[in-house]
Amino acid sequence: MAKAVANIHDKLGDDRFNLVAETVMIAAKNKEEKGEKFTFEDLEKVLKKAIEMVNEI
Repeated sequence: MAKAVANIHDKLGDDRFNLVAETVMIAAKNKEEKGEKFTFEDLEKVLKKAIEMVNEI
């Protein structure tokens, strides 16, 4: 997983990677506040959407 994160960072750069990371953290927090667990599938969905979002910037 660390290698995958490093690859995402290399492709996006610092600023865009930070936006993606913050988006993932917010999504996880929101899910946990609802009493639900943040799953790997959730992570995958959020990452895809967040990467699409920052690539449009």
